[in-house]
Amino acid sequence: MSDDELVAAVKFRCQMARVTQVELARRLHLTQGHISKILSRKVPVSDKARVRLEQFVQDCEPPPLPSPTPSTEIERLRTEARLIMQNMQFWLTACERLCDSLRQEKGADP
Repeated sequence: MSDDELVAAVKFRCQMARVTQVELARRLHLTQGHISKILSRKVPVSDKARVRLEQFVQDCEPPPLPSPTPSTEIERLRTEARLIMQNMQFWLTACERLCDSLRQEKGADP
């Protein structure tokens, strides 16, 4: 695995598992500053860091997504329905304005 691939994999795993640079540094017995420099590609990945980072990527499993409960699913659907209704209201208003504008241009009454 190239340095770029390793850094990308570490960043992805950290994001998925919600691991901060401080936590990653603690787990790998490196400083947070050194982790930051590795992840921003300011320093090359040393052999010692490579072994630890590769092990982290291999061991780090992202947390499982929470299973939706009936109440969270209902709330998600309500939110989605509200957004759909807002979009419908927006387009209805836009159509009404367009019709009014066309009527005014033609001089017709509603």
